[in-house]
Amino acid sequence: MDKNSTSPALSLRHRLQRAIEAHVYRQTVRDWLNRLRFGDRAPISAMAIYPRPRDITHTYAHRKGLPRLGRQKSGMVLGGDWDKSRNDMTNNTKLVSCRMRWIDGADWDETPIVRQMVEQIGRGLAPDGCRSREDVLARYRQLDRIFEETRARGRLLDMDELPDFHYRRAHGATLVHIARDGTCLRSGGGAHRFAIAHILDLAEMPAQLGVIHPEALKAGHLDRLRKSALRPQAPKPGRLS
Repeated sequence: MDKNSTSPALSLRHRLQRAIEAHVYRQTVRDWLNRLRFGDRAPISAMAIYPRPRDITHTYAHRKGLPRLGRQKSGMVLGGDWDKSRNDMTNNTKLVSCRMRWIDGADWDETPIVRQMVEQIGRGLAPDGCRSREDVLARYRQLDRIFEETRARGRLLDMDELPDFHYRRAHGATLVHIARDGTCLRSGGGAHRFAIAHILDLAEMPAQLGVIHPEALKAGHLDRLRKSALRPQAPKPGRLS
């Protein structure tokens, strides 16, 4: 056996650990309750949605008194005024850095994200698993390749189309919450995938559903966002699996 291969037992253990961390069992109960309440239009945890990247201009801003809305809350229907708490993402460090590289032609060394990561490494940290400047530059050279492949393809791959993806639905994609008026608010994770889709001005990008406001669900915004116009034979997003 290849020393770098993963045994079935280790793979199963890894998947179980990820399921526990993601609160999959709690999400499964939520999925069934959502289906009972909302029928076929129900949101499902970790389901894929397909917003237009350039329409996403703000992030959800967690502040005192507001809930933390991570991936564990994916598929939750949540009322209240949480969706009014927003930050403009114009000056997001990763987005700015990717624009400098792919629009202005800057070297990665010149970008704020690489400078920030190298500074963190100097303080003994390992951002994104990088432990040296060479690790950081290798990571971003790989992003250059993904950017060019996406430009040629004309769309971002869904998570389940990636060769190393062995999880459920769209888990791990850019997390997006849906506000009462249908506005999509970016949340944690998938920042570089979002930057690629945004800079290329793709018609849509695959994202992981976060939480959705009940008014948005009632108005049919999820029905609109759950449909992909670009992916060939996209799976039905409401399947409980």
